[in-house]
Amino acid sequence: MLTCLNNLGLKTFVDEFISPDIQSKFCTLSFNNCFSNGSISDLVLRQNNTELLSWSDFSCFSSINTLRLYNSYIESDFIYNPISTIKQLYLYPKSNIDSIYQVVPKYDVLTLSNLTNSYVLKASYLKNVKFLNIFGGFIIFDTEGDQSNSELESLSFTSDSLPILTGFPKLKQLSIYSGQNSIFNESSLGNLVPLNKLTSLTIDINTPDVDIFSHIISISNSSLLNIYFGSGIKMGPAKQKYDFSIFENMTQISLFGDNKYFNFEGQFPFSSLPPKLTYLIFPNGNFSFPDIKFFENFTSVGFNSISRSNVYGTLPKYTLSKKVSFSMSNNKLTGTIDKSWCNINSDFSNNLFSGELPECFYCFLNDSSVSKFLKGNSFTNFNTNNQDCGYSQISIYSIKFSALGISFNIYGKNMGHYQNIIATPPLTLSDNNLDGSISGYLSTPVGNLKTVEFRLKSPGINFTIAVKPENPTIDSITQNNNTFTIYGTYFSYNQSSINVIIGNNICNVFSSTFYQIQCEIGYPVVDKGIINLKVTVEDKFSSSKSFEITQTNQPCHPNDCNGNGVCDHVYGVCKCNSRWVTIGNQICLITNHFISSSTQVDSTTGGNITLYGSFGPDHLSYQLIIDGLNSTIFFIDDNSILTSIEPGTGGKLITFIQNSITWSGTVYPYIIKSFKCPNDCGGNAQGNCNTLNGQCDCLKGYTGFDCSPLPIVKTKDEPSSTTSVASSGLTTISNEQTGYQLSINSVVEIDFNGKEIPNSLIKLSGNWKLESNQNSISIFKQQVENTIFILTIEEIENSDKQFSFAGNNFTVSKGGIKISFSISNWNYQSNLNTLRVEMISDIKIDENKDINSCNDDNSQPSFESSSNSQSDTGNLNYLKFSINGKILQGRFQDKMLSDGRPTSTFSKVLSKTNNMVTLGLDLPHCIECLLDPDFSVLLSPDFKSSDSCKSDDKKPWLIPVVVVIPVVVVATIITVIIVLAKKNSVKLRIVDLNKPLQGTATVQSKEKTTLKVIDPIKNFPELQNKPELEMAKLLQMSEKVNKDELEPIEKYNIENGNNDDEDNEDEDDKMEDEDDENDENKNSEKKMSHREKFLLKRKLKNEVVTLKEQRKKCKKTNFVQKKEKKSLSQEIHEKVNATLKKKKLKEKT
Repeated sequence: MLTCLNNLGLKTFVDEFISPDIQSKFCTLSFNNCFSNGSISDLVLRQNNTELLSWSDFSCFSSINTLRLYNSYIESDFIYNPISTIKQLYLYPKSNIDSIYQVVPKYDVLTLSNLTNSYVLKASYLKNVKFLNIFGGFIIFDTEGDQSNSELESLSFTSDSLPILTGFPKLKQLSIYSGQNSIFNESSLGNLVPLNKLTSLTIDINTPDVDIFSHIISISNSSLLNIYFGSGIKMGPAKQKYDFSIFENMTQISLFGDNKYFNFEGQFPFSSLPPKLTYLIFPNGNFSFPDIKFFENFTSVGFNSISRSNVYGTLPKYTLSKKVSFSMSNNKLTGTIDKSWCNINSDFSNNLFSGELPECFYCFLNDSSVSKFLKGNSFTNFNTNNQDCGYSQISIYSIKFSALGISFNIYGKNMGHYQNIIATPPLTLSDNNLDGSISGYLSTPVGNLKTVEFRLKSPGINFTIAVKPENPTIDSITQNNNTFTIYGTYFSYNQSSINVIIGNNICNVFSSTFYQIQCEIGYPVVDKGIINLKVTVEDKFSSSKSFEITQTNQPCHPNDCNGNGVCDHVYGVCKCNSRWVTIGNQICLITNHFISSSTQVDSTTGGNITLYGSFGPDHLSYQLIIDGLNSTIFFIDDNSILTSIEPGTGGKLITFIQNSITWSGTVYPYIIKSFKCPNDCGGNAQGNCNTLNGQCDCLKGYTGFDCSPLPIVKTKDEPSSTTSVASSGLTTISNEQTGYQLSINSVVEIDFNGKEIPNSLIKLSGNWKLESNQNSISIFKQQVENTIFILTIEEIENSDKQFSFAGNNFTVSKGGIKISFSISNWNYQSNLNTLRVEMISDIKIDENKDINSCNDDNSQPSFESSSNSQSDTGNLNYLKFSINGKILQGRFQDKMLSDGRPTSTFSKVLSKTNNMVTLGLDLPHCIECLLDPDFSVLLSPDFKSSDSCKSDDKKPWLIPVVVVIPVVVVATIITVIIVLAKKNSVKLRIVDLNKPLQGTATVQSKEKTTLKVIDPIKNFPELQNKPELEMAKLLQMSEKVNKDELEPIEKYNIENGNNDDEDNEDEDDKMEDEDDENDENKNSEKKMSHREKFLLKRKLKNEVVTLKEQRKKCKKTNFVQKKEKKSLSQEIHEKVNATLKKKKLKEKT
């Protein structure tokens, strides 16, 4: 081989072949190849002289199969007589090859270049060549002759037209070129149509405005894999959007020609692309950026050009399901680049992009491998010296290994290119994934590795990542206003995976690392003291720690809120008093206006009225609306508005607007000329009704607000009423043993819809402080924040007394009381809100006084109410409450003083039971509200003195009580209740306290024991021969038994051994039998009638049977039931004992 090379080098002046060491280095020269035994397989020769070469010069290369000759001079028949081993021949001769004039021998590849002449080439000469490339010169194909069994698979040539090539049945690759100075025959492109086995088509022809695609889409096959258009093509406008989906297997399209006109009406010239297309080169285009979905299956897409690109429009979001590389440099794309392009290898340089770069690009601009693909645009934050990015912009969240612990993915945000990351211990990173993760692998399994340290070379920050997540540890917590910093380990750089709860507040995380979390709660901080903090990572790893939290303390501006409010230092804002609001920088300086009262006019004529309230000095854009109609304002100042009103009746809804503040409420502007009287004053025989004020003028022998008859009782026997005022403000009116307790219970704020404002109720009962007590007048006071309550109680002692209040004249009877109640400076939550005063009354029985039981009929309470208005029956002006013959009468007028002026008010029953009534009085919105009620106790018409029932067959039970309340706005709640000494007793009874106790018995209940007294029936002659009334009387009588009266019963139980806790039914029966025996043995001595004895025994047996049934239900094994069982046994014994004692007492009498 050395001799052959030396001889060839000497002949062609190739010095390399003459070198002594040529044999050892020949196989390393470019394009030269050798077999494993050292023999030459591929030879490249660049001739440096004009010596003719023949195959004899290569005969000594026994194994050569590829020969490339450049600048060679060869014999004219060189291609027809190759040595037998040659399969591929590439000739780039200087002379002697002008045409192919005979059948070419068998070649796998034959390339002839540097041809200059045009000639006719017979297709039949090519049938033994598989790949034929002819460059230079113009070929005119002669398709005549025998082309059968042609082996030609690839043909490249230069011509001015495309011949008919159907004679080459195996033709798969076709490349056709035209000279620069010749015009290609475009119509000949129609010869492409029958070439249904083509897989590759290259066309580089010189024809202006050529429409190649119309011919290509007509090729009736789907085997075409790639199309290549050379730079010489000048594409014309597309006649349609070409549908290339017919080429099911096409993978590449390269369009390197002049494509500035190749578009369809300025749009991408394809309606669809081949489904398997993965590579598209389309430089020099002039169309808007196409729908990105065209490139779903691609691996590389380019619109790149050096200077002639004209692709325009905005760049859409990247929505493809896999990574596709885009080269879009040197175009006219505008707008911004969305962050969805962060993980796509793309060249955006030299466009018209603007706006801010996403952080995934911006944070890595100091890396030239990133910035070079973004330069040449107008980004506002393009800075290759950027040092701004840190953990808030760049994060590595986690590393997740495969089951084998070899391969892994790193997850994070804006991590940059994988080649920018260094890992400790060393990890091999391989690729950026579409989802933002980075793939990699270890050479050995992860094992016991706990953490990995990552460093991003640009911008130079570090991350500590846990290989296996664990519960975080919290070492310490610091607070700066509403920002908290938590120190510890095993947190996360992924802020969205961290939840921090401080007390009941979510702390929003804005920065986090492996060692630290920063978060903030809502401003201001209102919690204080020890509080719990909990950190949860990825919803399953958590830890807690308690620490001391402090409130924020912010000043107000101005700090004194202009004297009309208080500073909430937690929020740093002024909370204005209810009379003021803030508008703009007028802090608590704008009047929160309201209307509290009005003057009144004749309802039939209407006329001018004055609305009183608080309107302030500023009246910007004021408007007055009455019942939905605008009303003229004649005059307005701080406290009044002069306007007019049409004729009408009842209340009017008024809306007043000024300074952008709206107030709405109801006023009563009409004079009421006629009132009703209660019960029509009993008719003309008892009294006359004064319709001007709704009050009765009673005739002699009649009294009260409804002219009820006076009681028929001697004056000396008529008990008088007395009053007492406790230091707590509780007032009591007493008559004999019955006392009526009166108290103002509470005040609550009410909204426009009549609902109570939450947390606005102020409890007054029991909280009064006595200020003075002189001349039967007691003054009490209490203050809650800035609101002042004053309660004045005057006792009417010697004689009836006349009063005048809010234009009303009234009389308070001797023994009654008059109450004045004022509210000042209530801090309303809204200028639309009003107030409600609640008043409660109940009955107190004084056991220490002489008992008058002549009026006790044990009847159920009855309640009556009425209004003195001719039209509005919803308001309560009069009430009558009767129980056991005792009548509580009340009168509620419809006036009170609102800021010193009379105005209407309304009262109603809020709740009532047999024992108690609660009344509510609704007041207007006022700064100072003043009420003036009074109360009196009278006797009912059928009242009986305490000794009148001793000789009377009929026993009266009614004691009349009259309560007069001339001023309505008081919350007068008068309820009759009988209170026993036992606090939690279940049943309440009014008993005849004048009668001495004759016998005792006890009854137990689950709540508490109530003691009863059974009086002899013979003491009640009116019940004789009336068994049903006798039984009712026995059942109703009860009272507490003194200790000494129980001693005989206890002694009897001890002597007879009846202290067993268990059931003793035999003993119970024995005692009952003994009772029967005693009746028989003492028949001659007994004083009780048979009926009395019968009723007494029947009552006893019924009660004992009931108690025994209850006792049987109790289980001994249950501690609670065993205790109940014992109690029931004791009660049975006591009942029997008490009955025996009762009989003995009767017999003695």
